[in-house]
Amino acid sequence: MAEFDIPAIALSYVKISFQCNNTNCYGIIKSDLLQVPLPNSEGENHSESLKEEDYVLECPVCSKKYGVFIGCGFGGAYVNLPDIDEDETKVDILTFDDINEFDSDQIDAFLTNPDSLGKFMVEIGKLRFLINLDFPNEEIYQIIYKLTFSGAITCLEEYLADLLINKVLRDDDVFWKYFDALPDSKNTIHNSIKVKKSRKGVEELVKKKLLNTLYHRIVDVDKIYSTVFDISFPAYGDVCKIIQDRHDMVHRNGKTKDGVILLLHKGYVNRTIDTIARFVEDLDNRINGNRNPDLPF
Repeated sequence: MAEFDIPAIALSYVKISFQCNNTNCYGIIKSDLLQVPLPNSEGENHSESLKEEDYVLECPVCSKKYGVFIGCGFGGAYVNLPDIDEDETKVDILTFDDINEFDSDQIDAFLTNPDSLGKFMVEIGKLRFLINLDFPNEEIYQIIYKLTFSGAITCLEEYLADLLINKVLRDDDVFWKYFDALPDSKNTIHNSIKVKKSRKGVEELVKKKLLNTLYHRIVDVDKIYSTVFDISFPAYGDVCKIIQDRHDMVHRNGKTKDGVILLLHKGYVNRTIDTIARFVEDLDNRINGNRNPDLPF
């Protein structure tokens, strides 16, 4: 078991990450923001004021589940991980006093470098390198195939988020196109802000919407991109199939909804990487018109 003290601050959050402790699994478990519960104000001491929330995290590679318990009382707050040995597993816990602090950190990370395609190519290149390494047995190969397969989709999600966030927040015209497409933009107050062309009153709303978008939902992303950039989205039937396979691998323990076992092999993972890379390069060319003739696809 591992237990860590954290600041007992009202409306605070934690983000947890650690390596899976399953044998021969190299998966990294990363939580979303988990809220620290507020103490019971009617309690007279720490024990009576203590409130606890429980969560479950899942390894993206082997699907092992980990319990997480976050408690808070008058005497302090803690994170408890009953399935982890703190002497053997390094656990990173980030705390945030306010959700806006986390939003700001994420946005700043995206805006550090606007070369979305370049960042994507670097990460995809790492996956190509990883899958071509030699390993001692088939069990490890399957772990590597799962990592690279899931990693390719993560690269796609990060590219879609990175490009949209950079374009929306760096270009006023794109900002207002994106804002107009939001249901919240019909709000009377927001409309009056838009008339004044002042981003100050709505920029936090826009940032939250950008960060809360689920970028693996390609149909929804198609609607956003088509509206904001005035483009036709590349065909994405093969990409959706890949994303569905990833979903089955992570959430159905490697089986389809019909019970068929998904077995990965090097050829399929390589084709997955190529399919996603072609999709991203095509999309980027439609938006930026900067196809690189040296790209290998």
